[in-house]
Amino acid sequence: MPDVTLKLEYVHVDFGSKRYVDPPISGAVTRDVRLTDDIVRAGVNVRFNWDRPVVTKY
Repeated sequence: MPDVTLKLEYVHVDFGSKRYVDPPISGAVTRDVRLTDDIVRAGVNVRFNWDRPVVTKY
């Protein structure tokens, strides 16, 4: 019977903010841009319990 484990991971990433200024045509236009991301990962691990170890023969 194989061993089965489940895993769940949550990651919040914050790269901060940056102010950008567009070239002035009729006046300077600025923008504040903030970059963040939320990541959720899930997985399944399966481990098979063999009766004896697998050995490579030459």
